[in-house]
Amino acid sequence: MDPNETFQLMLEAIARGDRNEAGELANVLAEWMQRGGFAPALSLTDRFNQPQPVDRELIVALVNTFRLPEHQPVRVSGPSPLDD
Repeated sequence: MDPNETFQLMLEAIARGDRNEAGELANVLAEWMQRGGFAPALSLTDRFNQPQPVDRELIVALVNTFRLPEHQPVRVSGPSPLDD
């Protein structure tokens, strides 16, 4: 599984208003991270057009927001990319 692609697909589903697809993708991504898989390595561009890493806790919060209700929230473990 590619967590970066899965997260991107989840964001696209959110943008389309497809909460069910977003929830399914969030579940897949959360289960991946709970099994020890790495979080998506995302960055956003700041106003100076410089990429800035997105903190894993923010990614996890977004994933947990869209998870389907029958699943437990994912927990954050390990260092954040912002800890460097």
